[in-house]
Amino acid sequence: MIKTREIQVSDSSSVAPKPPIIPWKGVNMLRNHSFLKAIDEVIQLVANKDAFRIGIIGGTHSGKTTLAKAISHTLHVRIKEKLNIPFATKFFEKEDLINFGDTLKSLEPANYILTFDDVSFLSAHANKKQLDALKSTLTTIRHIPGGEDVRIISIFPYHYSKALDPYLRQSEFKFVTTISGKTEQNNMIAEFGENNASKIGLFQHMASSAPKTGIFRFRLNYPLLINNAKEYFFTYKYRNPFIPCLFWNDADLRFIVAPTRQFIDPVCSICEIGENKDFKSEVNIDQLITELNNLGPRIVQSALKALLAQQGINTYSKSITGAMKKIDKVLLTKKISLRDLALKCGLEETGQTHISKVVLSVLEENGSQT
Repeated sequence: MIKTREIQVSDSSSVAPKPPIIPWKGVNMLRNHSFLKAIDEVIQLVANKDAFRIGIIGGTHSGKTTLAKAISHTLHVRIKEKLNIPFATKFFEKEDLINFGDTLKSLEPANYILTFDDVSFLSAHANKKQLDALKSTLTTIRHIPGGEDVRIISIFPYHYSKALDPYLRQSEFKFVTTISGKTEQNNMIAEFGENNASKIGLFQHMASSAPKTGIFRFRLNYPLLINNAKEYFFTYKYRNPFIPCLFWNDADLRFIVAPTRQFIDPVCSICEIGENKDFKSEVNIDQLITELNNLGPRIVQSALKALLAQQGINTYSKSITGAMKKIDKVLLTKKISLRDLALKCGLEETGQTHISKVVLSVLEENGSQT
């Protein structure tokens, strides 16, 4: 017989405000459990820090990799929307992390969200020399070989709070998907504070019981009107589409619910390319090119080169690449504004452009979403 335990959401005030129920793509949730709000807190740091890490702590099959991909996708989309800074995404396996110096050398200069597969193996499979090299590389990670400083967000999933070297497990944000055992519970309390002990204990039970019961629910201190009846619980269906998580922003620990990347956006070519080296197009490329070329073949080619560069893929000629390196060197050695230089060369910033309706129609016909 499966026993369930009520999860109570406490509030420091004497009269708790009613958390509104909001829909996300047709699925109801409590606003204060917002995954997007947590991601937006991460984005605030992007504007002020060039490189930082996100840790994801949880047991095997607890959804760490799925959560990492959801975080990576939401970050690159919302950073572009809010800050107009393009990010490429990359998903790396174990070997890529052990030989991280070589991994970085393989990347073209671009802003990256680097997601690594479960890195708990490092304590058992990486020797001291490899660990020291990894820590040294992470210290200067934003200096991609090629002389160009870029922005780097690294996502490290691992099994338990002390699975990594103390330096490697340092991160500005942490997501927790499960807490395994009393020792790990005590480790979490030590890391997140005694004031969060009750919340950590409640989450530990929730995360362990949800896979068995198929639901997880929050007991409220006040009734919500659901289906014309007063309810003192708000219930989620486990993995349909959310899992419960704890989110730590280096100051506060709170409950959130996280979906899959596919729930957020069923199709994302940027993520697919970053995750799958053998990714194949599902649209009719010839038809799409025909429609795009109505904008002008040279314009389309220039646009594609710029977009590829944002994703860390250099298709510019050797002469242009050489000129870019020369300009980079000038900017590093002389006090000059890149904007002023561009204006003097006849380049002016233009307003936001919109993809043509005819291009959108081709994408829609082929089952893609923008």
